[in-house]
Amino acid sequence: KIESPDDPGSSCWAASSTSREEGKHDKWHTAIAPGGDRTVVLVRKCNEEGVSYDIVRWVGCLQGMYHPCIAALQMMRAAHDLQVWNEEKEEETIGTWMHAGFEHVDTSLQKIVYGTLERTSHTVIGRALPSVMLRSFMYQLLSALACCHARGISHGNLAPYRVLAVELNKDLDQYLLKLADFGFSPPAAALCNEELPIRPSRASPELSQEHKFKRYGPANDIWALGTVFAEMACGNRDPTVYMMIQELDATDDHTMEANLPMMSHNARDLLRKMLRNEPQDRLSAADALCHPYFEGLHDECAVVARYLPDSMPPPPQFLKVRSWDQWAPMVDFMARQPDLNARMWTILYDWLSVVSYKFKFVPRSLQLACNFML
Repeated sequence: KIESPDDPGSSCWAASSTSREEGKHDKWHTAIAPGGDRTVVLVRKCNEEGVSYDIVRWVGCLQGMYHPCIAALQMMRAAHDLQVWNEEKEEETIGTWMHAGFEHVDTSLQKIVYGTLERTSHTVIGRALPSVMLRSFMYQLLSALACCHARGISHGNLAPYRVLAVELNKDLDQYLLKLADFGFSPPAAALCNEELPIRPSRASPELSQEHKFKRYGPANDIWALGTVFAEMACGNRDPTVYMMIQELDATDDHTMEANLPMMSHNARDLLRKMLRNEPQDRLSAADALCHPYFEGLHDECAVVARYLPDSMPPPPQFLKVRSWDQWAPMVDFMARQPDLNARMWTILYDWLSVVSYKFKFVPRSLQLACNFML
């Protein structure tokens, strides 16, 4: 059963989708299963090349990744030679259609702060979040990023409208955040000359126009979350705060306190460590969770205590998820692969070349990948 297109779940997903930047005309629907469970289904007509790369990246990132603060992929289906009614042409069209089902949500961080799902300019004044709510939101998002980064995945385009939420108790400001839309998730640890459509206000210094080759990775996510942190605290994208953020390494504590009086000393310290100019100097998501800013949060916030308890184990590393024993010291991985033949290696090399071309890797990245296989 399909609910009304005005259902908040489908509206939130549509507002967060990367397809808006890429000019795709996706359809989002809220579907109700026989048992009453709801899911939001993305419907996209594929072109002659097949399923687009943003969907492949998105599905690949979410496959097997389960975290309370990451919007889960619930189903994936591609239907070939499917007849679908085209409302614009008023006729049936035949083609390949992709259906992806995601967790149902009620709202987004964008709407919580600004009261609208639509993207806003820096002149719009929203709601400055209360202290406990702000700490809860930051802890949830850092926990989600720590899970992604441990698996070798970067979000790549974090912003308030790409953070969805489930309303637990609106009157008490209790929300469970859901990091969503991995459609622009970049290939980690690779130099790339592809320009991802990241807003200048979210782009870290190493992604500036001065650098021909971009290195996307976890440090970019930390910077972007730092800008969102300041935005949630202020309730808007204050130009003065934005300019200060760009030169935070050179900003003294007195100036920072004057521009961000609503933030505590620990909050400003966390913000400063997330917005270091050099990527290697930025705090990792896992380390940020241990910052004094979050001390006592599990006693003060029921949402964090319930969904992200202290007893929650750390996210498993990517290689351990894929094959625990094959990457152990002194294990000869290739010796345990008797079925790999020369033709398979040739196909794999060809595939790497195609991926390198599509993602615009610099030649050195392709060379390193091929050398690793020798």
